Amino acid sequence: MTLAMSGFGCTYDNRVFDNELALQTHIKYAHPGKSYAVERRPLEMSLSELLKDLVPPAAVQGAKGIPLSEVKKHTTRESCWIILHDHVYDLTEFLDDHPGGDDVVLKWAGKDATKFWSAIHKKEWLAEYIKDEWCLGPVGPEPKVDEDAAMKAMKDENARLKAQIEELRAMPTRPSPGLQNALNVTALIKEKSSSGPAPEKLPDLGEEAPPRVELEGKKIVVVGHGPVGQDFIEKLVGMVGVGSLDITVFGEEPRLAYDRVHLTEYFQHRDASKLSMCSDNFASEKQMIIRKDERVENIDREKQILTVKNTKNGRIETVPYDACVLSTGSYPFVPPIPNLSTSTKGVFVYRDIEDLESMVAYARVSKRAAVIGGGLLGLEAAKAVYDLGQESHVLEMAPFLMPAQLDPGAGAALQAKIATMDIIVHTSCKILSLVVEDGVFKGVKMTDSKTTEEFLLEVDMLVVSAGIRPRDELARGCGLAIGPRGGVDVDSRMRSSDPKIFAIGEVASYKGLCYGLIAPGWDQASVLAKNFEDATWGLQKRLNASEKTVSEDPPLYGGSDLSTKLKLLGCDVASFGSSLDFWFKRQYDEKTANENNFHFTVQSDPFSNLYRKLVFNEDQKLLGGLLVGNAEDYYSLLNLAAKDDLGKKQPADLFMGGGGGD
Repeated sequence: MTLAMSGFGCTYDNRVFDNELALQTHIKYAHPGKSYAVERRPLEMSLSELLKDLVPPAAVQGAKGIPLSEVKKHTTRESCWIILHDHVYDLTEFLDDHPGGDDVVLKWAGKDATKFWSAIHKKEWLAEYIKDEWCLGPVGPEPKVDEDAAMKAMKDENARLKAQIEELRAMPTRPSPGLQNALNVTALIKEKSSSGPAPEKLPDLGEEAPPRVELEGKKIVVVGHGPVGQDFIEKLVGMVGVGSLDITVFGEEPRLAYDRVHLTEYFQHRDASKLSMCSDNFASEKQMIIRKDERVENIDREKQILTVKNTKNGRIETVPYDACVLSTGSYPFVPPIPNLSTSTKGVFVYRDIEDLESMVAYARVSKRAAVIGGGLLGLEAAKAVYDLGQESHVLEMAPFLMPAQLDPGAGAALQAKIATMDIIVHTSCKILSLVVEDGVFKGVKMTDSKTTEEFLLEVDMLVVSAGIRPRDELARGCGLAIGPRGGVDVDSRMRSSDPKIFAIGEVASYKGLCYGLIAPGWDQASVLAKNFEDATWGLQKRLNASEKTVSEDPPLYGGSDLSTKLKLLGCDVASFGSSLDFWFKRQYDEKTANENNFHFTVQSDPFSNLYRKLVFNEDQKLLGGLLVGNAEDYYSLLNLAAKDDLGKKQPADLFMGGGGGD
């Protein structure tokens, strides 16, 4: 049909539309299936004039205006607002009734639909479909921000951020907990040594094997949840089966066992979970109990009871045991230095994650740091403060680094290698006193190999890493046999002078030696776990709980190899020996060599700081060696040292580049 472009009328219901499209839409959606006649009619009033009549006066007069930002929030079926000719309508109820479907309305939700809808909607449509109560009011301006309030809020936020920055920069207000613990343990051990019962003596059985371990019950208590304690309970449960023994573990730290060997790596990732040695659900899976923040303070051997204190709430309780395993490890040795006390701020030990976190916090206000101790642990601590961006100094009392493992030549090569990292090494140090002002550490009064007159080394942070001592205060307090250098004296079954108390790891003293390395602790854990397995089957047999035949004699501990290969401050350092005599009798020293007719081959390269010393007896057996700067053939040399002779090789064949392999 052909129609003019204005005044389109629908004779069916007397409606008038502005254009043909509007009429077609009306016919399609409002009266589908009906026959229509079309006629020309005059246009009615505009939609703008019509809306003015439809808006409730109260809404217009009472409304303060609705900002567009508020309208834009209502664009769903649950709340659908639309703007028509400067007024806001809530058409949520209309969605289901719109002839064209809810999509037509939702398309304009949160928007101004005036321009589009005014072309098709007339007064009759509005009167039929739009209810007065749907009008929410006129569109109003965006609310003005109170400039004074905004400025105040901005100033408050700036003040808060500045306070946080100052807190980070501020000097820590309390001394290092690790230092306090180390000094307190030192005092406690002295007290237990003087006031406790006289220590027993471990029976001397000569070459005879000690009697087998026996258990009178299933309650096994492990004191100390470090790497060795964790290794022991894993092996024990793996041998006897989950639930076969009633195992309880007490750990003094606030977290489960973690890898102390790689403690320095914490500075790289600052994530304690990456050092963890067991999951949070390990104990429940293995049907045992592991209690953190619990310190065992006393052992009543007669009653077989431990006194345990919770370090957080101070709660004290007693715990019975059938067998007690001491795996308390060691504590940092803090030498007596004038002006050093538990209240000195800026002085730290290097032992656990809490120590490292304290160092990280203090490094925010520190620029220079010194480490007391140039041994293995001391150099690890030096790497730690170096990674914290500190000007780093190492203070070693001996004439060269790592004096317990190296000779002067190897120590000098290591020192030269470290110097390339701008770490300053002071050897032959004598520490006279600390400089402390208002309880805060300020420097060290000292002498060294280059300056024999007293001088002040001005540093902001001090880390004490001068060795370790066994945590044997429990043993001293209950009268157990103590080794000549401290530690719980044990036999080859890791049993103390009390047949119900055992010790493994750094707290155990075997034949007068407390091993300070992790590998011997794991060896001891394996031996004790195997002996407990044997005792468990023996117990079950006595209780008629199993018909299993008691196994052959379980293994004995005979000492551990101290050979080791390390990377210290990026430098390879290794030492190996065919027996413990290599270290304890220092077979690599000139004096010992002359007395025993030993011979050396030595390679020293001052340009690459490589040092290599191999020690032979007069029959050309390889007794051991020291390697600094390059240890790529460490394992082949270690294997060769275990043999009776060099085979077809000559000592000269073992020079760097000659190879020590078969």
